[in-house]
Amino acid sequence: MATSSFILYALLLASLLAPAALANPVPAPGSRSGPARRRVAAAQPAWRALERECRNLLAACGRAPRGTEDACVLRCQAPSCFARVYGEYVDFADAAQAARADPAALEPGEVDGRRQGRFSKCLRGLEKRLRAAGRWPPALAPGEGALNEPPEDTPPGTPAAAAAAEAAAEAAAEAAEVAETEAEGETTAEGEALGAAEAAAAAAATA
Repeated sequence: MATSSFILYALLLASLLAPAALANPVPAPGSRSGPARRRVAAAQPAWRALERECRNLLAACGRAPRGTEDACVLRCQAPSCFARVYGEYVDFADAAQAARADPAALEPGEVDGRRQGRFSKCLRGLEKRLRAAGRWPPALAPGEGALNEPPEDTPPGTPAAAAAAEAAAEAAAEAAEVAETEAEGETTAEGEALGAAEAAAAAAATA
């Protein structure tokens, strides 16, 4: 009898808490919300347009061997970000390049979620540099198969240097936010597990 009462109480409590949870969902670790999310969404069409141009332009990746298109497009979109995140670009269709390729090089068809996240963050910083240099939306350099990037080494105090510093600060803040959210999630999970264990013990004692 006591067990049945406990189950009814648990169901009633769940029905009361469910609407509040749906109305105020907890963001996933590392997710963005508010103005930051809107800024990223606004920039995505410009990057997608550049991606299509890189993929279709013969001078860029239009002739890339099958399986190597994705790495070629990433390098075309943002050479500096590709070098920073993935290292040297390797054309695996070239036997000589493939033979001396670094083990960390992006291989044909490889999907690396962690490095993809770092590349996306780098794109956000690159966007700030492009805007500060008056080169937004992004476009390929004339006669070349890669983005027309502003130089990374800029004198202190220039708008581009300020934008780069702001991008670095934003990346550090995002990393701290992700770590904090993950820590909170672990604490919540431990609390829920402890609560469930105590409830089970109480139910067993009253049964």
